[in-house]
Amino acid sequence: TVEHSRLFQEGREAVFFDIDNDNELLEKVGYYLDHENERIQIARAARERCLLDGYSHHERLNYMLDQCGGLLSIKQGIAASATNS
Repeated sequence: TVEHSRLFQEGREAVFFDIDNDNELLEKVGYYLDHENERIQIARAARERCLLDGYSHHERLNYMLDQCGGLLSIKQGIAASATNS
């Protein structure tokens, strides 16, 4: 997806394929099964990207909760302003 291509560098940290192209998927699977070192290198780079950029479930959940807390604060501020008016 477009979002994945923003998160990972193609060919270095991830390998993408056209979901409508079964042949492309099969070719890439075959290629990386035959090229274990390259596959491992991509997997390690992807893991490093996840660790450095905070893509873990824990960090993403904290981000979402922070966003919800910010929205709650705004909502509470609006409610307080309406009550005081």
